[in-house]
Amino acid sequence: MGHQLDALTLRDPLTGLYTHRAFQERLREEVARALRYGQPMSLLVCDIDGFASVNYDLGYQIGDDILRRLAVVLQEDDSPDRVRGSDIVARYSGEEFVLLLPETAKPGALTKAARLRDAVAATEMPGGRKMSVSVGVACLPRTLPIRRACSPPPRPRCAAPSAAARGASTSSRPATTARRQSRRPAPRGHAHSAACARPSSIGFARTRSG
Repeated sequence: MGHQLDALTLRDPLTGLYTHRAFQERLREEVARALRYGQPMSLLVCDIDGFASVNYDLGYQIGDDILRRLAVVLQEDDSPDRVRGSDIVARYSGEEFVLLLPETAKPGALTKAARLRDAVAATEMPGGRKMSVSVGVACLPRTLPIRRACSPPPRPRCAAPSAAARGASTSSRPATTARRQSRRPAPRGHAHSAACARPSSIGFARTRSG
C-alpha cells in the first residue's frame, strides 16, 4: 500500500511523467551532486504556446490528449541527441514541463532545447492542431554576474615612500632649497609621488567661473 501511494505522489496521473514534488527532490539531489563533484547541470523549462485557446476551442478532453502526446515527445529516448535515459522529465504545472539534464553544459542544453522545440512543431497533435513550445534554459555553474563582470578594475594605489627614500630625497636637496621648503606650508592633499595624481585631475578639465 505504501509503494502505491509513493507511486501516486511521484508520477503524474495524466501524463505519466514525474510530478512537481518528485522533480523538486531530484533537483536538490542533482544540484548537490553537481556542486560536490564540479560537474555541469542544465534545466529546460517548456511552456506550451497558446494552450488556453486549445481548451476553449476544442474542449478539455482534446487538451488532455495533447498533454499526453507532448509528454511522449519529450521523453522519447530513441534519439541520443534529444533525451537520454539519465534525463528527468516532469510535469511542472498545467502546461509547463521541465527537463533536468545531469552532466550537461550550456552548449548541449541549448542544442537539446532547439531539437525538442523542432520535434514538438513537427508532431501531429490530437484535434489536428499544430503546437509549439517556448523553452527556457538554466545552467550550473552560472556565468560571472553582470554586475561583477562589467565593473571597472580598481585603480592601483601608490604606496607611501619609505623612510629611507624620504631621507635620501631630503639629503640630496641643496641647503637653500631645504630651508625654502621648510618655510613653505605644505599644501593639503599633497601626493607622495607625481604618478599618484588625484583621479579627478586625470582626463577631466575644470571650468573656472567668470
